[in-house]
Order: sequence, then C-alpha cells, then structure tokens
Amino acid sequence: MIKTSINIIIIIISVIIALLISELIVRTFIGDKIVLFPCYTETATYGEYQIRRNIPNSSYKHTSSDGKWSFKINNNGFRSDKNYSYHKSPDTLRILLLGDSFTLGWEVDQDEMFSVILENYLNNNGIGAEVLNAGVSGFGAAEELIYYENEGYKYKPDIIILGFFGNDFNNNIMANLFTLDKNKNAINTNKSYLPAIKTREILNSFGLYRWLSEHSYLQNYIRMALSSKIQNKLLKKNKTNITLIENSDSININDDYFNLLTFAMI
Repeated sequence: MIKTSINIIIIIISVIIALLISELIVRTFIGDKIVLFPCYTETATYGEYQIRRNIPNSSYKHTSSDGKWSFKINNNGFRSDKNYSYHKSPDTLRILLLGDSFTLGWEVDQDEMFSVILENYLNNNGIGAEVLNAGVSGFGAAEELIYYENEGYKYKPDIIILGFFGNDFNNNIMANLFTLDKNKNAINTNKSYLPAIKTREILNSFGLYRWLSEHSYLQNYIRMALSSKIQNKLLKKNKTNITLIENSDSININDDYFNLLTFAMI
C-alpha cells in the first residue's frame, strides 16, 4: 500500500515536471506566436435556435506579445460596463453592433472599443445614444442573422452595424445553419451550431482551467491546435455537402456559393 502510494506520488510529480518543462519550451521558442485569448462562450437559446453567446457577467484578460487587455461582459452578454433592458427611451438613438472578435474588441481595451468611441462621440455632439456591442468571437453572418431575428430586435435598435471580416465566408459554411434554395435565397437548414461548446462549458467550470487559459502558453498552444483541426474538419465536411448541392438542379455550379450564401443572409 505504501509502495503504491509512493509510485502514484512519483508519477504525479513526474507529470507536473514534464508539463512545466513543456510550458518553458513553448514560452521560449514560440511564445511570441501564441496568444492567450480565452473564449468564454456558452450555449444560448434564442427561440428555437441554439448558438453561442458571451458568458454574461464574466471578466477575464487577454494577453499576447502586443500587450494585455481586460474584458468585462454585462448581463446581456455584451462587452460593456453597462447593462441594457429591452426598453428604449423615445429620445435615445440605439445602435446594435453585430460581428465577431473584431467587433467584440480583441486586443482593445474596454474604453477603446469602437462601440464606446462611437457612443461617446454621439453623446458629446448632442445625440443621446446607446451603442450595444453584441459581437461574439467566431460569429459569421449566419449566427448574426439568427441572433438578430430572435433576440437582437428586442432591444429596438434604430441602426444596425454589421462587422464583417474575410473569414465570415468560411464561418458561414462551418455553421451550416443556412443553405441556398433554387432561387438563391438563404433558407434555414439547422437549428443549432455549438462548436465544442459543451466541452468548453465543462472545462470552464474548473477554476484551474480558466486560470491556465489566461496564463499558460502550453494550454493555449494545444487549444489553438485542436480548434484549428476541428474547424478544418468541419469546413471540409460541409464543403462536401455543398458539392452535392451544386451538382443537383437547384444550384448553378458556376456560381460562387460562398459569396452567394453570405450575401443572401446579409
């Protein structure tokens, strides 16, 4: 019994030493290429759909070779120091921002997001305004459309600003929430897109994992590698489905499917 306990202790110590050495190696040789950007998202149910959202009332930090930035998510899931209700004063101009990590403001301080800058500019120039930052890392037009039609509209925005980035084309294919009909209109095909969210929710329930997400280069290196592998596999799978659709009578194979689908949703 004592020998078994000693062996277990030795194994645990050996594993810890190996992890520490691996952490040191990663930091030394590729630390400048790794970002410590934890993505705190969870399952959100909007009507009959399930997609991602920022975890409400969460705070965390991002770190890279360029600096460190603090994030604060309000009870709406927006990156903001203020909470908002669905009710809007008649004399308030409300702007809703939809987008991905660029809209959310990765590598940008809380008070330097363009949502905050825009709101301050309008208020300083006599326009009472509220700018709601509903950006979620990894979102494409598909998730943004579902969010707006099932939740975002409840905030009664006067203006909607859509943040768009080149990877949105691939994100829309990976999400597989919409496809094109024979008239090249976007039609809903799935009610849920939660890439690795269940696993992430379980891992984020452990304080040690959350701490490692913000401090460990080794953990983030592994997470980034796995995330890239999952995304590539999902993209390849859904591209195959597109090929099958394009070879049917409903879609012209000569059309640029990625562009057509994205523009149809927008």
